[in-house]
Amino acid sequence: MIIARVFGGLGNQLFIYAAARSLARLHRVGLVLDCRSGFRRDQYGRAPELNQFALNARFAGRLEALDFPSGRLARHLLKRATGAWKNNAIVDYITEPTILRYAPILEKEQLAPLTFLEGYWQSEKYFQSSASQIRDELAMIEPPGGYDRTLRRKIESTATPVAVHARRLYSLTQGQGADPLSHEDSRSLKREYYENAITRILESSPNCHFFCFGDAPEWFAANMPKRVPFTIVDQRHHVAASGLHDFWMMRQCRHFVISNSTFSWWAAWLGRHPDKMVICPEAKRWDNQDTVPSSWTSLTG
Repeated sequence: MIIARVFGGLGNQLFIYAAARSLARLHRVGLVLDCRSGFRRDQYGRAPELNQFALNARFAGRLEALDFPSGRLARHLLKRATGAWKNNAIVDYITEPTILRYAPILEKEQLAPLTFLEGYWQSEKYFQSSASQIRDELAMIEPPGGYDRTLRRKIESTATPVAVHARRLYSLTQGQGADPLSHEDSRSLKREYYENAITRILESSPNCHFFCFGDAPEWFAANMPKRVPFTIVDQRHHVAASGLHDFWMMRQCRHFVISNSTFSWWAAWLGRHPDKMVICPEAKRWDNQDTVPSSWTSLTG
């Protein structure tokens, strides 16, 4: 049995699931998702969202998640002991290497009967052998309730819809506010990146309509090229809206211009059109240097 510790935003949660699911499938063992312990002290107020998908896994109880008063100590001791155990250990705790690149650490010939898994695993290489199964399991047939039906109809009636994603409010914890037009962060992409990406898309598909998603709709209003038709998606006025609404809508588009965000990475990767074009920032703009699939087009950010 594999118990994968889940944490972070939706994109990270999906990377964790995909890597763990692929490993469980390879070794033909059950998969349990710890969606408890990783969110106890989340400074951004994030919550588990994997229950929105038809996953081939079950969710951990308190004991399996080590979610009890001395659970953090138990997890620490398990991590320390793993390096001293031999190959025939009953329990193993696999953690991602500190240097975030693809590492063959999950390519094990055999797993311990109880294997804990912890890491971001932000590379398609960790689950490439199970890609078709992962796509099937992460299909969202219908969007969450409270979404913008007018937007859905507009995307569906557009011949070539393109999802554009920008994340501007990096590093802000829950409750912090910022002016989207003046807030600067070293991770934010430049306006030139989006202009160049849009030009690339238009070269192959001249009759596009661009749908702009992100945490700062005001930024698009000030920075999108005026020569192209675009719609700014702002679901903040919908009472039940959440990131899952944007995620579902983005996936309905044909092509993608994404930011250095695992959220838009997954929207693009799960895009259902086989001829899709994905424009993304170059490898150095990602936490993991092996995040960008070889079939995507990378541009300087």
